[in-house]
Amino acid sequence: MFQRLRENKSTQGTLLASPTMLWMLGLLIIPLLLTLIISFGRRNADGGVIFTFTLDNYTRLLGYSTSCDNGASSCFNPLYMQILGRSLSLAFNTTIWVIVLAYPLAYFIARANPKRRNTFLFMVLIPLWTNFVIRVYAWMMLLRKEGAINIVLGYFAHLLHIPFQPLEMLYTPGAVLVGMIYEFLPFMILPIYTFDSDDSDVDRDLFLHAQIWIWRGDCCGMTIPHTTKLCEKECAG
Repeated sequence: MFQRLRENKSTQGTLLASPTMLWMLGLLIIPLLLTLIISFGRRNADGGVIFTFTLDNYTRLLGYSTSCDNGASSCFNPLYMQILGRSLSLAFNTTIWVIVLAYPLAYFIARANPKRRNTFLFMVLIPLWTNFVIRVYAWMMLLRKEGAINIVLGYFAHLLHIPFQPLEMLYTPGAVLVGMIYEFLPFMILPIYTFDSDDSDVDRDLFLHAQIWIWRGDCCGMTIPHTTKLCEKECAG
C-alpha cells in the first residue's frame, strides 16, 4: 500500500491538500453557503431567522421596502444603497492606493542590494507580527485630537506663531482609508516582489535594462495578472 502511494503522485497531492481543503470547506465555503441561504430568509420578532424563500432582502438592498412609516404598500429608502456605495468606494480607493504604493516599493526591494534586501523585507513584515486590533489602536493614538500627529503639528504651528486647532481625523472616511491601506499594503508588496525578483538577476542587472524593461511594459505585463488577483481579494475583504 505504501509502495503504491509513493508511486502515485496524484494520490500524494490529494492527501497533502486534504487538510487544507477540509479547513477551507468548514470555515469558508460552508459559512458562505449559510450566509447565502439566510439572505433569502426572513427575520422574526426576536431577530432569529425564518428559513423561507423571499427576495425582500435584495429589494431592500436596492432601496425598495414594503415596511413604510407612512402606511404605503411600498416606498424607497436609499440607506442600504448608500452603505453599499460607500463600501464599494472604500474598496476601490484602497485598491488603487495599495497598487500605487506597492508597485514602486516592491520594485525597489527586488532591485536592492542582496545584503539589504532581507532588511527591507523584514521591515515590511514587522507590522504583521502584531495583532490587527492593536495596530488599529495604534492608529487611533496617532489620529485622535490629542494624538501624535496633532501634537507635532501644534508644536510647529507654535514655533511659526500660527493659530492651530487640533484636526478632527479620527472616525472619518479618510482615517478608515488610511487604516485599510496600512492593513493590505504588505499583502500587495510581497507577491509583487516575489514574482518581480524571480528574474531580477537574469537580464535586468543594469539600470539601463531595468529602464527598458519598464518602458516596454514588461513590468506591468508580467505582474498585472497577479495584481488583479490580489485586487479581487482586497475588494472582497
